[in-house]
Amino acid sequence: MIPQLLAQASPRQRVAIESMRSHFEETDPQLYWKISFVALLFVIGALLVALLGYLERRRQRRENKPQPIRLYLWCLAKLQVPWPDILRLWRLARALRLSHPTALLISPRLYDAAVTKYWAGHWRGKRGGEPPLRFRAIRELLFTDVP
Repeated sequence: MIPQLLAQASPRQRVAIESMRSHFEETDPQLYWKISFVALLFVIGALLVALLGYLERRRQRRENKPQPIRLYLWCLAKLQVPWPDILRLWRLARALRLSHPTALLISPRLYDAAVTKYWAGHWRGKRGGEPPLRFRAIRELLFTDVP
């Protein structure tokens, strides 16, 4: 078919046809490098997508874990407890290793028992007696309407 085209073609068309034929007959010496590079880009893209999926799943697992201390601090902030008192109550909950420190906010009895235990155990008897007045002031702030 190509010889028939060449016979009917003008010299300018012959050059174009020969050029097209030479492109199909000769291979590009860097063809394998180009194919390898494109394949490498696909592999890197797939690895990047897999990594982003893993990080997203890890973030979602972290968000779904119960975080009682975060709830405790959020409740204290919503009750408009001043920051120094929030810090004191956070240390109290941490020292007593309470699994759900928000339980301290349920009733004055639970709060008083926790403060007494904290004051007796935290100072190991070095400072006996009553807990400081600040804990009583916090109690008044938290439980003003509760008898």
